[in-house]
Amino acid sequence: MHKQVPSAPEARKLVFQTVVLLLHLMIPLPGQQANLNFKHLTIENGLSQNAVYAILQDRRGFMWFGTKDGL
Repeated sequence: MHKQVPSAPEARKLVFQTVVLLLHLMIPLPGQQANLNFKHLTIENGLSQNAVYAILQDRRGFMWFGTKDGL
């Protein structure tokens, strides 16, 4: 099998298409804005410790926080 070397215009076209593709991939796309709410929980809010090592939300929506002292 003989491979053909592209001519200069074909090579320039290939380089141009590659550059356009790479530039297109670098354009940031608008994503869905996240609507997140945060609350800071401390020992003043009922945690046994300020260090939380595990967080779980159960099927009913309750949040469980695991510390060294338990849940």
